[in-house]
Amino acid sequence: MSWREPKTGAVSLYKNPPDKSTDNGILFSAVAASINGITDLQFVAILGWYEVQPGVLLRYPGTTDYCSHDDLTGAASYWFPFALRTFVWGATSDWTWPVNNWLYRIIDFPPAIKGGANYDLNVYDQFKCALAWTWNAFMSPYGDTSGKQLIWLKQRVCQNKGWLVKQAARFWRWKMMRLYPGGLKELFAVYYQPDAKTGDPHPFTVYGPSTFD
Repeated sequence: MSWREPKTGAVSLYKNPPDKSTDNGILFSAVAASINGITDLQFVAILGWYEVQPGVLLRYPGTTDYCSHDDLTGAASYWFPFALRTFVWGATSDWTWPVNNWLYRIIDFPPAIKGGANYDLNVYDQFKCALAWTWNAFMSPYGDTSGKQLIWLKQRVCQNKGWLVKQAARFWRWKMMRLYPGGLKELFAVYYQPDAKTGDPHPFTVYGPSTFD
């Protein structure tokens, strides 16, 4: 796949990218794995470059910057063993990652990690997901695609963890199909632009699914 960085294999926004070509390489790789664009073994190999402690990722290997919740969400929502490690870190550190990264402020982040680790969600966890996803469904405009990708990943691991969260996921997907009739493929086309040099479309916009399932 010519949209992967040479060193880590992380999926990039650009074709034939140099190393460290883009932030959120783990998130993009998790999206690729979720739509069968890369294999589980490839995803695990990519993750190994970034994880410096169990449940803790660098923004890029060899740097001193830690990743944001985007990459953590992507990895934990796709790869169960990493979700377990992330859940342990969050539960024992008050959901605060280095350095002063208070991720409990994102209300559906702890429940998503918990769901990715295959724990059932209590009513409070489900309510936080339902609140975040309903707000996104009503208030997030058409072009605001970054948060929608994260919710798509979160609801994939949370939607069967309780009645309320299942209904919230169903409603969110229904609203997304009304906003993006072409499904994830249409949403990806907004976020993942053609390569600036070649004009080639990003693979996600070609092979993305036509639903939000």
